[in-house]
Amino acid sequence: MGRIIAPLTPLAIKKLTKPGLHFVGHVHGLGIHITKSGAKSWILRLTIGSRKRDMGLGSFSTVSLQVARDNAIDYRRQLLQGIDPIDSRHETKQRLKSEQKTKIKFREAAIQYMAMHSPSWKNAKHAAQWVKTLEQYAYPIIGQLSGSQISREHIIEILEPIWMEKTETASRLRGRIEAVLDWMKAKNYRSGDNPAAWKGNLESVFPARSKVSKVVHHAAAAWYDCPDFYAELVTVDGDSARALELCVLTAARSGEARGAKFKEFDLQRKVWTIPAERMKAGKEHRIPITPAVEQLLSEQKLTGPEDFLFTNYRGNPLSDMALSMVLKRMKKDFTAHGFRSTFRDWAGEETQHSREVIEHALAHQLKDKAEAAYARGDLFQKRTKLMLDWSAFVQSKINRIPTRHAV
Repeated sequence: MGRIIAPLTPLAIKKLTKPGLHFVGHVHGLGIHITKSGAKSWILRLTIGSRKRDMGLGSFSTVSLQVARDNAIDYRRQLLQGIDPIDSRHETKQRLKSEQKTKIKFREAAIQYMAMHSPSWKNAKHAAQWVKTLEQYAYPIIGQLSGSQISREHIIEILEPIWMEKTETASRLRGRIEAVLDWMKAKNYRSGDNPAAWKGNLESVFPARSKVSKVVHHAAAAWYDCPDFYAELVTVDGDSARALELCVLTAARSGEARGAKFKEFDLQRKVWTIPAERMKAGKEHRIPITPAVEQLLSEQKLTGPEDFLFTNYRGNPLSDMALSMVLKRMKKDFTAHGFRSTFRDWAGEETQHSREVIEHALAHQLKDKAEAAYARGDLFQKRTKLMLDWSAFVQSKINRIPTRHAV
């Protein structure tokens, strides 16, 4: 048995300054280690088998003598029971670390996945689409769930509302969720089958994407078909076609375009101001005038500021049926109002413009009170960039706008 050390008081221990290990009594093997810089830490020296091992008990500045003494007694008790306290503590730490890893939330895992894989993606737009679809559809339902908590029912809850109407988006979203969950499994954040897998899983819940596109009738043109449609539309003469063109270029409602008057357009400031009484929400709405809209306006015969921009052969405002007849003659099965959905799908899936900018462009009232409070203005400058991007996309299949005649 080693010599008995007279117990040192906290004050006596505090006065120790010589570098090295100083045994302080109280419990056999309990000591204070002092570095050359003067830092102090508790050490418990144990004899395990034929080996002497030192076990750290914490810093002197944060662990009191009483706590160090009590812990040392506990560890010596374990040693008497045949348990190696150093190995036992290490195993406990590893187990807790492993348990903590499985608690990582889906949102955090997705962020880590995107940070790791985005450098290999083809462009920044692809990365932005990942972020946007997950934020809009996945995070509200599974963002704060760990991998082990996410079930097939959660994935169905995410996809079901959009599978039939936005099949392409839903299909890509499913693949992205599946990829993140696969990554979580590879990192030991989850185990078991992937609830977002298609084969042998969700294929029994949802119709295949190819089948949906054949049987679902859409009142709106698919965003990727819009440039071809627009290239055809600009070759059609008449005020009805021009009113429909204004709907496409500005994402305005049919009634807003048909009821437009020359006085509402300020070509110097590049803004079309629709008065509150003509708006669905009863609030004045400003729309940026892009070069394409400006050319359309220049081709309309100006007779007076109070005159309507588009009229029928009698000089009266166009009816809603007039725009429908343009589409019918072009053999299209979608509506003029549907171009607002087309614009929204394109902006949401193909651009990095924020949701609030897109909603303002559509003159929608934001449902989220916090979001509405943040965006107190009408975001006109940001909407101008959005509409310029939209105009460039819509006109991408034509080299120039031909001169049309309003007949």
